[in-house]
Amino acid sequence: IPAIIEPVERICQTSPCPLCVEHDLVSDVIDELQFAFTKEEIQEKLKTRLEIEGSQCGLHNVSACHLPKSRQIIQKRYQ
Repeated sequence: IPAIIEPVERICQTSPCPLCVEHDLVSDVIDELQFAFTKEEIQEKLKTRLEIEGSQCGLHNVSACHLPKSRQIIQKRYQ
């Protein structure tokens, strides 16, 4: 039986908007010493974050983003 290769679009319809991710990271600044996470800690934090209501709203393209910076990027793209 030959292996069936699923298209990426079917597995993951979109990726997290980099502008929204950056906005979340910058708005979550903590004034204490921080360390790099292990792979297990990252997986746990991601699982926790995806369980939060409304966390799926960051899954869109830059062209569908509502942040002002996205409009600037789109305008530059078409100039």
